[in-house]
Amino acid sequence: MKRLTGIMALCAVLLLAGCFGGDRQDEAAKLASRMNTAIQKQDWDAAMSLYDDKFFAAVSRKLWRDKLEALPKRFGLLSDIKLTFAQNNPRFGNNHYIFGYQLNYQHGVVDETITIVDVGNKGHLVVRDQIFKHGENIL
Repeated sequence: MKRLTGIMALCAVLLLAGCFGGDRQDEAAKLASRMNTAIQKQDWDAAMSLYDDKFFAAVSRKLWRDKLEALPKRFGLLSDIKLTFAQNNPRFGNNHYIFGYQLNYQHGVVDETITIVDVGNKGHLVVRDQIFKHGENIL
């Protein structure tokens, strides 16, 4: 009976995985890396091109670009980027890949959480959310 229950559980997991689409964790990690490389190089045009249109429904493009440009002005050059966590959050319609990074600047450490969404109907990955924190303060 235990074996049958285990097999049924495995089938349920596989069936649910099929409902949520394929896992593109590696591709999402590469997109997150491209974002952080653009931030490190202060290539704001490259960074801005990675966001989903829905991201800019909540915040203006100009204000967000100003926020990105303010990071090196406040903290100096970005010298090191360390991945602190990665997770896949499957949801109906598309997967959400969430990454945490520690951005080590000359004059401080900024924690970044970036959410990348698999936009299935468009067939590509985009940045849907990004949060920067310095200590307890959201930047």
